[in-house]
Amino acid sequence: MASILLPELSALIASYLHQRDLSPLVRVNSEYRSAYTPHLWETLNVSGRSHATTFKTPATQQALHRYCHHIRTIRSRPPDMHFLALLHDIPALCNLTRFTFLPQYWYEQSVVSLVLVLKRNEGLRFLTVQSPSLQHGDGERLLLAVAESLPRLKELDLSLAHDKVLSPNVVRTFLETLSENLETLTLGASFCGGMQGNPNFATLGKPVEGSRSHPKLRIFNLSTRCDADKDLMIVPAVLLTFLQGCPNLESVDDDLITLKNYRSWIFAYPVILDVLSQRTTELTYLRQECNIPLGFNYNNPMRDFDMADIISSLGKRNGIQEGWNILSLMTGQQPRPACGRALVKASMRGLRKLILDGGAGISSRDIQAIFQHGRSLRVFRPYALPPLLASHCIRSPWSCTRLTILNLQISGIPRPDIQIDFMGRPIPPGTSPLHSGTMEESRALQRKVYTQLGSLTCLRELTLGNDSFVSSLIIDDNAKDGPVYFDPCFQSDCLEMSLASGLALLSGLQALQKLRVNNMDHRLGAEEVKWIDMTLPNLQILGGLRRTEWPGSSISQSRSNDMIPFGRPFGAGPAALQCNVGFKFE
Repeated sequence: MASILLPELSALIASYLHQRDLSPLVRVNSEYRSAYTPHLWETLNVSGRSHATTFKTPATQQALHRYCHHIRTIRSRPPDMHFLALLHDIPALCNLTRFTFLPQYWYEQSVVSLVLVLKRNEGLRFLTVQSPSLQHGDGERLLLAVAESLPRLKELDLSLAHDKVLSPNVVRTFLETLSENLETLTLGASFCGGMQGNPNFATLGKPVEGSRSHPKLRIFNLSTRCDADKDLMIVPAVLLTFLQGCPNLESVDDDLITLKNYRSWIFAYPVILDVLSQRTTELTYLRQECNIPLGFNYNNPMRDFDMADIISSLGKRNGIQEGWNILSLMTGQQPRPACGRALVKASMRGLRKLILDGGAGISSRDIQAIFQHGRSLRVFRPYALPPLLASHCIRSPWSCTRLTILNLQISGIPRPDIQIDFMGRPIPPGTSPLHSGTMEESRALQRKVYTQLGSLTCLRELTLGNDSFVSSLIIDDNAKDGPVYFDPCFQSDCLEMSLASGLALLSGLQALQKLRVNNMDHRLGAEEVKWIDMTLPNLQILGGLRRTEWPGSSISQSRSNDMIPFGRPFGAGPAALQCNVGFKFE
């Protein structure tokens, strides 16, 4: 009975129970209700249309008012704003410390309601807000409310729509007046470029009233669009005072994938780079001219050794040898051993972002070595996913623990459960390496791979499987129900992606926003989809459960007007697609 258990034991028991298990417990008797009600209401998940509709009922609203003092975490991905309006009607969520708000749509009064909620919960320590669109002036209003109302904030992840340019004066005030307790700041906001008229530089250069330093800030990620020539004065004026007040920075990132249209605010302005170089050794050995596309000449591709020489070349600044910040390479399908070895060395010298076009040219061993040594690596994004053998993947721990984007095809996993090939034909016994081990051996290997992936707790995008080109599709005119397309690159020797295979080892990927398992013979079902919904609060897209694209005339000129269906689904059953969850299926 709960009455004879110490409170610590009751809390330990509750920590292993799902909310659906706690709900009947509180109805057993008064003692159970007293012991487990705080745990039942400790975390509030509002995800999907059915959950959001539940909070509109009078009984749920009354319960929310009655037990709101137990709520410590709110994870909200609602389809509408009703839940947000309900929250600001509650006098105070006195114990609320973590708030994640990722709506699919914003309406005219959305920011007004959100600002009211923030002002009534000044004890917040962790705040995540994703804004897909904003009305004029809403961005500035939200920034100032966060800075003024949340003095205890430790982690802030705030992404505003890039199509709305914010006032540089407001952004500077926001940065300099944020909580002094802040340890991690991730901000997506545009405050220069495309502005109507010039900002008031006289105002921008004045001291900000109530300006604070941020000695506890360790991680600063800023995604903003800037033109190094047009915004020469704006960016340093907005950022310099703030950065000078952050003496203990360990990690700084610009969140750019390529620099084709915009410059990195870190490297475009020497005055900013000099300040950052004094505060973090992470940037000491990086080259300012950081995005040099190599090998992008399809008619005359660069030779392996020539490309390797460029990757290995070192510049000098102030007597310090420098490495690369971003590398864009067209490796193609042919092996490039010299290039692969050069990339391993570049990863040891601070390489932060690697973009590959035709990644199959880099060997599995070199990919593993890049992850093993690339402490500064943030982005690994090939456009044709290179294969990494599971046996290589688990050989040594990865040091790229701050990786935010990872595109990878993990292969070489036995899958005895797969009995048909990519065209649905039976696989004869003993003819496929898929059946080289037992399911127990397969899942033991998969758990080791999941453990490796689970160590990348900063991941925001994870793409697995084989995103093959449309041109690889073949047409079967002899299919029983008419012509269909089949994809010969459909991957079978892949992760099973089921809870039985160890999917729960990815529970640490709390920052994950996009998970794609395209073209994989996975086993994602309703149980797995619900687990993902409950466990990964920031997820917005789950890809690989259904096809959204149809091949066009590039496949077959004779069938340019046909809508020929695919002959093999990605693997998800109808029950998975019918789950009411807060993210989108692709």
